[in-house]
Amino acid sequence: MNLQRPFSRLPLVSFILILVNVLLFVFELTRGVSALKPATADMIGWGANVAALTLNGDGWRLLSSMFLHIGLIHIAFNMYMLFAFGPLVEDRFGSARFILVYFLSGLFGSLVSAEWHASQNQVVVAAGASGALMGISGAYVGHWLVARGREGMQEELNMRPLAQTIGLNLVLGFINPGVDNACHVGGLISGVVLGGAFALGSFERSKLKRVVASTVISVLSLGVIYAVLQRPTTPEMQLLGDEIRDMQAARAPQ
Repeated sequence: MNLQRPFSRLPLVSFILILVNVLLFVFELTRGVSALKPATADMIGWGANVAALTLNGDGWRLLSSMFLHIGLIHIAFNMYMLFAFGPLVEDRFGSARFILVYFLSGLFGSLVSAEWHASQNQVVVAAGASGALMGISGAYVGHWLVARGREGMQEELNMRPLAQTIGLNLVLGFINPGVDNACHVGGLISGVVLGGAFALGSFERSKLKRVVASTVISVLSLGVIYAVLQRPTTPEMQLLGDEIRDMQAARAPQ
């Protein structure tokens, strides 16, 4: 498979995702959030992923944290990755399935992050698009693994963009304790599974059957996420969540 071939369609979704992330970051700056070292309380207030909150009623943080970034360097790095690899994946999957993979793998990455830190009784403020970026990279590999036999594909994957997105994120996560590698791994694994599942559905000749297959995959994925969020957390996590909410409430303007 040659990743350097011309795009068959304009990667509109990739560009929109970049625009939304950048606009939200700029809007945060106008509301007083630091561009280089945002305060922890600010990140929590804007919807960062904190296990003690996310797993105790704030499940929406799985989504909101995907569009928050902890400083200028963080968003610049992630948006470069999305610009470099997003159009390639969108061209392969099509816009509809691309956005499904992006959001579903991003949600799974956030969920794995929350579950991991909860199991360690840690209060970690996590944010960023890297879970979704790892997801679309993993989905590309998963799709290729399934599709190459069915489609008679002989060419090898171009490893450069994959190494940039997957390798660099994982290496940084292992050497830098401040990087949320649980989100990276969760996004990557879910992306491989989703990519393979979408590849199987894409062999249907009927467009209706392809749409139904994509819908079923998406509903099942969301069902798994919802089921995990409904599980009760430990008393320690509940107590931490109450303490964080009290601190945020005390900080809010009267």
